Amino acid sequence: MGNLTNYIADLLKTCYESDKMVEVNFSEGPSTDFPDLFHDGITDGTEAGDSISDPARFVRINTKLNTAIASGSKEYVSATIIHEIIHGYYKVEYGRESTNPWDHGQMVGDLYFNRMKYALQELFPGLSDIDAQALVWIGLQDTDQYKNKPLSEKNSIESTALNYRVGLSGTKCN
Repeated sequence: MGNLTNYIADLLKTCYESDKMVEVNFSEGPSTDFPDLFHDGITDGTEAGDSISDPARFVRINTKLNTAIASGSKEYVSATIIHEIIHGYYKVEYGRESTNPWDHGQMVGDLYFNRMKYALQELFPGLSDIDAQALVWIGLQDTDQYKNKPLSEKNSIESTALNYRVGLSGTKCN
């Protein structure tokens, strides 16, 4: 990964450059597999026993995406995948399952929030800063940083993200 230089690569290197072997699996599931209708992804990880010589160095990350977002925009799906990659990282780095609000509190810090935003803008060069930020905020509404925003700003973020989620904004998924 040392030769990768763009924002997406930087995000992946930050998250997964480790002395552990990491396997990441993506799958889809119906809305009924998620805690609520607007929950877009679930990530868990396990220390897998597939590496006989050193099972503690092998981590399997499983990410399930809500099929409800498949009819939305590529920008929204990409933001969800990036969000879930960060959850997987916490399993690799700290050996812990996704636990809110800790995970999300880490994501709203400059280290991850800006990298997620820049990665989205690199994937979609026409994506405005405001829209990219809105897409990164979705999933982080349980953080104090989000809760402390003015209601008008939260409404704007949620409206923007919803338009991308249902495909009214952005590049429609095929």
